[in-house]
Amino acid sequence: MSGDTVDMDKNAELRLLSAKDAEVYSVLRLRALKEEPEAFGGSYEESKNLSLEEVRERIKNDENAFVFGAFQKDSGDMAGMAGFFRRRGIKMRHKGEIWGMYTAPEARGKGLGRALLNAVIERASAMPDLEEILITVVVGNKEAAKLYESVGFVQYGIEPRALKLKEENKVNYFDESLMLLKL
Repeated sequence: MSGDTVDMDKNAELRLLSAKDAEVYSVLRLRALKEEPEAFGGSYEESKNLSLEEVRERIKNDENAFVFGAFQKDSGDMAGMAGFFRRRGIKMRHKGEIWGMYTAPEARGKGLGRALLNAVIERASAMPDLEEILITVVVGNKEAAKLYESVGFVQYGIEPRALKLKEENKVNYFDESLMLLKL
């Protein structure tokens, strides 16, 4: 990848998000949270009330954080996303985390998720003194775990009951696999 944009194939393009992408990002993020609530630490109920200004702040790129979006060239729709932030503080700056990784179901199986993941890893790897990247995946999400392992992530632990999801009168807990990529 060179610069802030990469062509995946003739139908999709990856690029860093900017403030002008807040609305399209919000649409895809809310869809992800609504359709797959067990896959994210954020909730649809909280996120649907965010103002566009709050969304712009969350996707702002700086020397320690960025978000990539995957866009369909024909429609301009965003079909995937992945964010990264570097931990703060002298003792934690050697680590960063990938968050909000999502590919819309209709865009899966076409290499979009892998391209997003590789773009994030490549950009993060250029950060001075960054030594490792962390990511979590709900235990049982075999496709995501397989993708992460294929680019070098290894599981280093399980967080039991990492997520608590209330639906109607039912409560479900989800364990998360903690994964690490050494740079």
